[in-house]
Order: sequence, then structure tokens, then C-alpha cells
Amino acid sequence: MGLLYGAMLPMFARRPIVLGGLITPVLWSGLLYSIMQLLNPLLASRIDWIWFMASQIAFGAAATGKRGETAVNAFRHPYVLVALAAILASGCGVPHGQPKKGSEVLAPNEVLEFGTLYAENCAGCHGAEGRGGAAIALANPVYLAIADDDAVRKVIANGVRGTAMPAFAKSAGGMLTDAQIDVITKEIRSRWSQQGVLDTATAPSYAPKSAGDAQRGEVAYKTYCESCHGPGGKGGRKGSPITDDSFLALVSDQGLRTIVITGRPELGAPDWRGNLPGRAMSDQEVTDVVAWLASHRVSNPGQPYSASNYAQH
Repeated sequence: MGLLYGAMLPMFARRPIVLGGLITPVLWSGLLYSIMQLLNPLLASRIDWIWFMASQIAFGAAATGKRGETAVNAFRHPYVLVALAAILASGCGVPHGQPKKGSEVLAPNEVLEFGTLYAENCAGCHGAEGRGGAAIALANPVYLAIADDDAVRKVIANGVRGTAMPAFAKSAGGMLTDAQIDVITKEIRSRWSQQGVLDTATAPSYAPKSAGDAQRGEVAYKTYCESCHGPGGKGGRKGSPITDDSFLALVSDQGLRTIVITGRPELGAPDWRGNLPGRAMSDQEVTDVVAWLASHRVSNPGQPYSASNYAQH
């Protein structure tokens, strides 16, 4: 189309250079752009329209520069030939079917953008922006204060056996590369950690330092937890049942310890400092409470099944 315009323009009666060399080329380019968007949007997207319009202006200026020249005579001038070459170049600057730079879809193992990685692999359980869901909130500064990068990375890569947390590393049967796991680990801390969140308090360790005692744990539970979760952990006005066998079957001892220490702020559950005003849980008390909770696990959780599960419909 650009070549057609270039061949026709010298045949027109001479016009002032502003009309023939500027106004007409701009209008012509706009007309072609509109037509191409309707007839072939894909091809239109391949054309560099700024360069196309510039070439039309160059040819228009050249073709209106001499009075009385025919189209054949006009082609004798080198600058006219240069303008024609520019017209041709503008129409095929990007070969048909060749994707533009940056338009290619990355292979899954090449994605290194945190937002995409988190949304596709983590948000389903840990919630949008790490705000929590079926699993704990990762955007909990207290959690990030007690769990170092190695601990977080290990859980992401290898998962937690016997729970709903799968392994994501390719080496463990998952779909993510080491580089992708590094991005998730780094960005979780970079985006959601908070300096000074522990104030002057010394938090219990992420992992237990000693064995727990279930009997002592029952006493600690009554002191710190029963007011919300009810007698025996059966649930109360403010808290859910936490000795439910189905719940305990889906969470590891480390998961229980993490929740006791960091709380579930998205659910209104306080961390280890807020259960009893003026008295924080000690490291050993946390360990003992976890031992008491774990003692309620059963071999076949969820039984006996309710008769309503077998109701005929």
C-alpha cells in the first residue's frame, strides 16, 4: 500500500509542499491504519506505523519538490528512490508471523517474577498477598522473625510429609526450579518482614530444643489456651476445636508449634505473648502444649463416620 501511494503521488498535479509533503501523507497513513485494523489487526500490529508515516512524508516532500515532472522522471532522483526504500522497509520491518520482542510466553521453568510464582503456587492455601487461608499467613512478621530463610526454603522445597503442604522442588517431585524457590523465599521476607516486631521479647525457638511433656502441656493449655479453645481443646466461643482428630491429621508438630508461637493474626489468634495478659509462654511451655495436642492424634482420623454421610438421596 505504501508503494502504491508512492507511485501515485508524482502523477498528481503539483501541490504546495505542506499539502503534498505533510498533510496528504499523514491522512493517507491514518486511513491505511484504520483499514488495516479492521481487515487484518494481526498484520497491522506488525507494522511500525511511526516509521511508515515518516516514509510517506519523506516521499511526499520529494515528489512535490519539482514542477512538471512525471512519475517516471521523479524516479530518477536518488532521494525519491531512498523514500521508496523507506516505504518498503516500513511495511516489512517485522516479518509476518514473527513475534515482537517481549511477546513470547515464558516456559514455566523460566518464570522468575514473584507475583506470578506466588499466585500460582502459594496463594491457594496461604492467601492473596500472604494474608492467610487454609494455611498460615506468610505475611506475618512474627513468623518471619522466628523462621530463617533456610527453614522457609526447606518447607517450600521439600514440603511437610503427611500434611497438605506439598514439595515444590523438582528434586523432590515438584515443578519449581531452585532459582524459583530462591525467589519465593527471598521475596516473602523482603516484602512481609518487619524490623523490631519482637520488641525486646525473646521468642521461643522455631524448632523445639527439648522433648515435650504432655502432662505439663495440659496444665499449660489450661493456663494459656482454654479461655478461647475451650476445655479439652473442643472449641469455645472465641476459638476453634484444636484437638479434633481430622485437624491434627493435617498438621505436623512443627506446624502446631509455629501456630502457638506466631498465632493466627488473620483469625484474631494472638502470638505466644498475648494469651495471658502480662505473661508470655516460655519455650518449654510451648513445647509441652504441642506434645499435649499431638497426644490427641488417632490412627484413623475422622471415624466413626456420621450416618448422614451415607444418607440416600
